[in-house]
Amino acid sequence: MFIRFLFSITLVLSSVVVMAQPVIQFTGDNINIGKSLLILKDSSNTLTFDEVINNDNFQLSEQKVPNLGISNSTFWLKFKIQNHTDSKLLLLDLSQPGIDHIEFYKIDADGRVTKEEYGESLPYSKRNYSHPDYVFNLKINEGDIHTYLLKVKSGEQIQIPLTLGRPLPILEALATKDMLFGLYVGIMSVMLLYNLFIYFSIKDKSYLFYVIYIFIVTLTQANFQGYAFRFLWPESSWVATNAVYILSAIVGMSAAVFMMFFLNTRQNVPHLHKGLFIFITIYIITILMGVSGFHNLSFKIVEINAMLTALYQLYISFIISKQGYRPAKFFLYAWIIFLIGVCIFVLKDLGVLPYNNFTYYTMPAGSAIEVVLLSFGLADRINILKKEKEESQAKALEILKENERIIKEQNILLERKVRERTLELEEANKEISRTLHDLKETQSQLVNAEKMASLGQLTAGIAHEMNNPINFVASNVKPLKQDVNDLLELLRKYDEISLNVNLEEKLKEVEALKKEIDIDYLLDEIDQLLKGIDDGASRTTEIVKGLRNFSRLD
Repeated sequence: MFIRFLFSITLVLSSVVVMAQPVIQFTGDNINIGKSLLILKDSSNTLTFDEVINNDNFQLSEQKVPNLGISNSTFWLKFKIQNHTDSKLLLLDLSQPGIDHIEFYKIDADGRVTKEEYGESLPYSKRNYSHPDYVFNLKINEGDIHTYLLKVKSGEQIQIPLTLGRPLPILEALATKDMLFGLYVGIMSVMLLYNLFIYFSIKDKSYLFYVIYIFIVTLTQANFQGYAFRFLWPESSWVATNAVYILSAIVGMSAAVFMMFFLNTRQNVPHLHKGLFIFITIYIITILMGVSGFHNLSFKIVEINAMLTALYQLYISFIISKQGYRPAKFFLYAWIIFLIGVCIFVLKDLGVLPYNNFTYYTMPAGSAIEVVLLSFGLADRINILKKEKEESQAKALEILKENERIIKEQNILLERKVRERTLELEEANKEISRTLHDLKETQSQLVNAEKMASLGQLTAGIAHEMNNPINFVASNVKPLKQDVNDLLELLRKYDEISLNVNLEEKLKEVEALKKEIDIDYLLDEIDQLLKGIDDGASRTTEIVKGLRNFSRLD
């Protein structure tokens, strides 16, 4: 009987020990109270405070930062605190800005219950402290024990990092968070303004889409950290609740669109380029689901689609970098760093990695490094385009020099032939003069006839001499006419452009025609042909002047 009595007493004491809730002993330093929480999952979302306070189904948390996952259920967290300091005011910091709804119940030593409500479903002005974290005032006299209940519900990942401490250390920690986020925004703002300035300078669309991407990434991180709700839409609970689903999808879409322009996926990988539109369509669907109230499903699909999109973009950048396109390497390295940050952040959400400052800030840090590396990639892309332009200009200059050399050789050849013809003409003139002299001595009647014959020979010689520069002019007319026809065809293409047609398509046709006729070379050729015609005309004029000097009235 005695042994049975001892055994019964042991069972009773064991039950008391198992059911007893641990009391958090606060002695002055900031402490994490995650492992001292009792957690109750309300799958029906119908339990009231009175039903919960005496419920025996609470489970003791085994995690320093309880991870409640993505769920439609409501969660109740129960804990007791005993104050062993002379500070009557303590602060409880819940560092999870994205929770939709929070109810905080305080049960004083005399049993009096007070209730406070917070969360993104309520205006930001309802909070006790102007900070994205949820900070609760706990008034506990030294030695007293108070009981607290925390009711949370959210459509996204729920983690409960609770820190208990004195007011000053807690507020200093919050100020440090503000400083770190300010540093992040400063880096992103500098990169945004820098790339925006370059866009206005060179008008490259890649920079415009990159600026948009930086802005959306910064806004998304600000929303995750709770600062978007604090500064941008503090009184709009609808925007605060749905922003995570909208911005998470938009940042994925903007990354895909930026990649299309930055890596020129339409030309480099046309078969993979079309696949990006599938992921963009899924993002649009998740936005519609999120704003329609399917928060949990929308968030899960966004996370899965974001992971698949990131891997797909990583594969595309790898393929293009293998093709020798150097900017793709910057994109590949930047994307790998960003993915490492995202993976650490997600593993923290899944409970694989512990919740701490490193895992909490890896995604913002990764996005900042990614932005810097992508800026380097864009700068390298400009250098490549500049080098290609210089090579093209060098080739054009070589062609011009070759044309100039050919023209000089032609001029030298023509001048030599003109001198030869001039000598021949002079000899012919001398012969004619001798013949005329002889004829004058023989017969006066034949003088006039002989003069006419000599004049005919002179005219034939002059015509023959003038024929050379005229032929030079005529030989340049045909290619000049062809070049002018090409210019007229280009003008007709411009004339076909109007507001009633597809402007972009017509401009593409004009650009294609300009490349086909090689407009720069065409203009240079016309200039050379005109110079040749001018040279032939000048030589003809000199011959005519010589003829006038030679001829006399008698």
